[in-house]
Amino acid sequence: RNLREVLQQFFAKYGYDQTGRILFYYYGHGYQIGDIGDEGGPRAFLVPTDSPNPVTKEGDFYAVAMPVTQITEFARQITVKHAFFALEACRA
Repeated sequence: RNLREVLQQFFAKYGYDQTGRILFYYYGHGYQIGDIGDEGGPRAFLVPTDSPNPVTKEGDFYAVAMPVTQITEFARQITVKHAFFALEACRA
């Protein structure tokens, strides 16, 4: 939950300076749920170290892990001059 809160605060504070620049680099665990053939398709998550096991505690996992689509949404909303996002997440 800290990851989500910290990123929301960071992008709220720095994401709207139209002369600003952001470099976002994530290096950590990831997890993918679903496949291309599934109805919802594959969904990728950034997984903090304290995340519950998605196989045994799926509901708790969703409460802690952050969907990569949330990072995409941050990228769409910010108005900085330049932004670069790099994600290195094993198993995602």
